[in-house]
Amino acid sequence: MSYSNVPGVNGIAGQFNDLGECEHNLLKCLKIPISHTMFTGTSEVIIHTALPRAIVEKVLINVTTAEATGTTKTINIGTATADSGDPDGFIAAASVAAVAAVKGAGALVGTICPASDRIVAVAPNAFSEMHADVYIFYTEI
Repeated sequence: MSYSNVPGVNGIAGQFNDLGECEHNLLKCLKIPISHTMFTGTSEVIIHTALPRAIVEKVLINVTTAEATGTTKTINIGTATADSGDPDGFIAAASVAAVAAVKGAGALVGTICPASDRIVAVAPNAFSEMHADVYIFYTEI
């Protein structure tokens, strides 16, 4: 496999566009920045409107600023309840209490995600400090 940014060349490395998508690759990556300002309670927060119809290969969250204040310092990443209904389908109860990368192993990893499903994050309570990036690696079909 090549490691190229050249349009039309398949590879696993590429360049992020303005939407946070890594383009011109067989394996694509969506980078979604999230922060404490998005979480004021326990409701689902839509963090991306929809992936294309794709096989979701891997999902991880890279915590760049740890949460110190929130009572429960975990987060779920998945699809909106109103769509396929699995809000912890990619990552379930990942700790955001330390600066670290956490790989998801939810039920939707390795499956086909419909093009209409919105990506959500759910926290058990409001956060005060947390900053992170969610990476979704997928193969468009």
